Amino acid sequence: MTEEIYDPWNVNVTIYPETYAHRLGITTGSEGRRRDERGSWLPTVVATVARDTSWPNPESRALRDRVVQRYQGIAHPVSRTAEATLDQEPVRFLFMDCGRWGGSSRYPQNRHFGLVRGRWVLVCEFRPNQSGSVASCDNNGLIDQFLQHLCTGGSSCSIIRRKFCRYGPDEIYENSPLYLFLGDLHLPVANSMPPVGGGVRHERGSVYHGEVLERSVDERYIDNDEPAMGRIVRDIEYQPREHSSYQWYGYHLSGDIFEEAEEDLSQFLTKIENFRHRNRIHLIQVGDMYEVWLGFERYFSEVRERSQVVLRGEQVRGITASQFIEHWVAAVNNTNPVANRLHNLDVQKTWIWGNHDNYLACLHPNIPARQVNFSGNGIFAEHGHQGDEYNRDGAIRGHDITQSVFVGRLPYWRELDPNRRRHFIAFSALRFLAQNDFYIYVMAHTHSPYLTDVNVYIRPGSAPEPSTMMMYHL
Repeated sequence: MTEEIYDPWNVNVTIYPETYAHRLGITTGSEGRRRDERGSWLPTVVATVARDTSWPNPESRALRDRVVQRYQGIAHPVSRTAEATLDQEPVRFLFMDCGRWGGSSRYPQNRHFGLVRGRWVLVCEFRPNQSGSVASCDNNGLIDQFLQHLCTGGSSCSIIRRKFCRYGPDEIYENSPLYLFLGDLHLPVANSMPPVGGGVRHERGSVYHGEVLERSVDERYIDNDEPAMGRIVRDIEYQPREHSSYQWYGYHLSGDIFEEAEEDLSQFLTKIENFRHRNRIHLIQVGDMYEVWLGFERYFSEVRERSQVVLRGEQVRGITASQFIEHWVAAVNNTNPVANRLHNLDVQKTWIWGNHDNYLACLHPNIPARQVNFSGNGIFAEHGHQGDEYNRDGAIRGHDITQSVFVGRLPYWRELDPNRRRHFIAFSALRFLAQNDFYIYVMAHTHSPYLTDVNVYIRPGSAPEPSTMMMYHL
């Protein structure tokens, strides 16, 4: 897990609808500003947008327009106390990033999950093969019973952070199940190199996935003199003399961030199956369950004017989008039996698509249908790529960057603020103001667990000039 550069208990977002500017300031409750590990004051963060409507992200632009239409020129905020002034009374919600599940050796071992029931919100981590106990949360309610159940049979769990959501009317939280959020998995299409020798030929079109692989692989992964991810490949033997179809597996495996996490996830699912109140669990997988970007050609089109996944109508190197999706989704399921276990788990389930499995917005061959988000009991959940200019539905640059990073051409990109926490909190604030129908926002996408209160201020007039402040564009 990438460490956060700050760890606020509260985040303040100031919206100036009349100037289309969004100021995002970081505070830590009564402490006010926060120092970094060296004792220096962290800079104020400002997210601003020009007055014109040529935003690169149509999803942000649409939300901005709704916020402007709703709040421009009003004399009170959206809080239920109409007599409160703009400067005195913010509106508030909780922001949760439920993290990811994956990693074992080359990549950090993360076993994150999120829990929400009623007003309680928790970010947790499962600890397989490690005995222990967990602190009480809801006075031996459903959350406590589930966490205590995880701490049996030689396993345990920890609460990374918990919060009680004090926002919104009581009735929206009534009859809430135990929502269990599972973040990014990135299940790979292969988890081992093809066998060498034994009559297995490495000529074109003959290794494992044959002609489908040869036609759907991204050309940057073949006939290249460097292994995937440049210098950081550690324990994948690279054999440049082998044919490109064999070489491709080395590229793909070096970028497999799920690694050997299947056994732990299978153990976690067994815990869920044996939980006596599993009929009260609602599992929500928050996207990027499948890894069908890494190493592959792009079979979706660029859409600039709206956020939408549109499959390419023409064949790409002799393969249609539907053939690509059907083959590689089946490959993931065959490589990772835990995928079928997840789909067949005996609890209520919701499936959301992410950016690395965005094809599932259009087709879902022999797997449950995916949806763009979930809303209910005061919760709004989405993968989170909607607020990401490069990775949103309809954008193609994120797919291109993925290939360049893992093929070793842009390895430093992986070190550049992968969480972009301030950016996504600002986007969630826009979502909150535009929809005004939830108080707990849940995302994944960044691979880092996080939970904080967000205080949103709506102020008339012009936004202050940013001067030396850092800039983020939504």
